[in-house]
Amino acid sequence: MKDVKDALEGAAYDAEAAFELLRKKGLASAKKKGSRLAAEGLVGVHIAEDQSSACILEVNSETDFVARNEKFQSLVARMSSQVHSFAAAASEPTDALVEVDMDAFKHSMVPAGDSSERVVVEEAVAEVAAVTGENVQLRRASVLRAPPPAASGTVSAFGYVHSSPPGVKMMGRIASVVLLAHDGGGATAAAAAKIGPQLAMHVVAARPQYLSSSTVPLDALEKEKAFLLEQAMSSGKPQNIAEKMVQGRLSKFYEEVALLEQKFVVDESKKVKAVIADAAKEAGGTIELVQFARMQCGEGLSD
Repeated sequence: MKDVKDALEGAAYDAEAAFELLRKKGLASAKKKGSRLAAEGLVGVHIAEDQSSACILEVNSETDFVARNEKFQSLVARMSSQVHSFAAAASEPTDALVEVDMDAFKHSMVPAGDSSERVVVEEAVAEVAAVTGENVQLRRASVLRAPPPAASGTVSAFGYVHSSPPGVKMMGRIASVVLLAHDGGGATAAAAAKIGPQLAMHVVAARPQYLSSSTVPLDALEKEKAFLLEQAMSSGKPQNIAEKMVQGRLSKFYEEVALLEQKFVVDESKKVKAVIADAAKEAGGTIELVQFARMQCGEGLSD
């Protein structure tokens, strides 16, 4: 109440001017909090109405308590939707997975809640920080959409969210989105709709780093080969034998990091690529896993 009284006096009792003073004070306060570690929060998912694309976004707070705050959750929902629109307008898709330029997004304009007014994203975030009293940060966001031409006709996005606050949908501590391409037939679309959420759940549980063995970066592959070779030679094996052992052990490495090579968490007797192939065969069409994204709140952040 004291802040309100001071603002009214400072604005000569002009209500609109007083509101602007309070708003600026809140933004300044939020900036002071910006140096404090924010490793809690939520990951939000937004799927386009036609399921042709999806967005996944991480918003951080200092404590899990604030992550359960309705204003914070509303911010996550709004920003998940708005960053989706921002990425679509920013550029033509050239890759299925687009890492959003967060600095550019933070300085863009978005609708201010349900009103027709627009506000700078950075200010909308700062206002929530001022209300909650914590450092609130838009950390990262990715958008999945099919680059032209679409892989195999129709593209459908699916999401999965883990550890959601009670009564809250499409946001939680861990989330994933997957993008499937299929031939668009009724049976194939139904098959994609069945396995899509299961694949998204698998991504959350199995933590793949790459889509397939062919997409593992060369430097990561060479690093793993060097580690496996040193491991084999340290056991006393000659180099030629050790090199053969490395080739055999690489399949285990791919099973750990490449999504299509992983054992399916719903049925570990099958690999993910076999599950997709079986679903397509049963439906009499084609289904392809185009790309995926996974985020875990606070991942990689530390004191």
